[in-house]
Amino acid sequence: MSKVLKVTSLIIAVLLTTIPNVLAQRPAGAPPVFTVSTAALGTVRGILGQATVNYQGTITSGNAVGARGAIVIASGATAGSGAFLYGTQGKVTVSSGGAINGADVSGLVGQLDLSNGGNTSGQVSAVWADLGATASGSMTQTYLIRATNTTNATIQDAIHIYAKATNAFSLENNGSAMIDATSHGSTAAGRIAISVNGAQRYLHVFSD
Repeated sequence: MSKVLKVTSLIIAVLLTTIPNVLAQRPAGAPPVFTVSTAALGTVRGILGQATVNYQGTITSGNAVGARGAIVIASGATAGSGAFLYGTQGKVTVSSGGAINGADVSGLVGQLDLSNGGNTSGQVSAVWADLGATASGSMTQTYLIRATNTTNATIQDAIHIYAKATNAFSLENNGSAMIDATSHGSTAAGRIAISVNGAQRYLHVFSD
């Protein structure tokens, strides 16, 4: 037997021995789990997906996606109460004895880097939430963005915005009753606490 065949046989034998042990610790197809033990992390990514768009001209169609997670509910299947389905999940877990002290920590981050370029025209955002193209009718308990805090801890803000912007919000009703043409309500129904540049302020709301 040649040296090449001997080396190849040895590699195959090692893989057959180690791969089942690795797969036994994680679901089939899942990426390996690793631990980083250093104070200066640098840049650590469990999974990196990158697509470089390099056409030297104007791109007129198609999609470029760095990473995609997708859940398909097949015909005849029903996602019932108690099931949690996510197209993509980002999660940070602070273990017992662990702590966050001064770090910026998020379960999910969307970034748009325009450091070396700009937007002359187009709809550009760091995060885009979209319901698709063909839904119709009334869908109760359906939201473009849903934020929940089901713990007993009182957090500082439900939503925090730090931005240099012309408007705080831009609303378009898309033919719905979301925007009411009434000049103002007549019956005060409470107020919503907000913080403006660090100062406590309130938005008054009306019941009619």
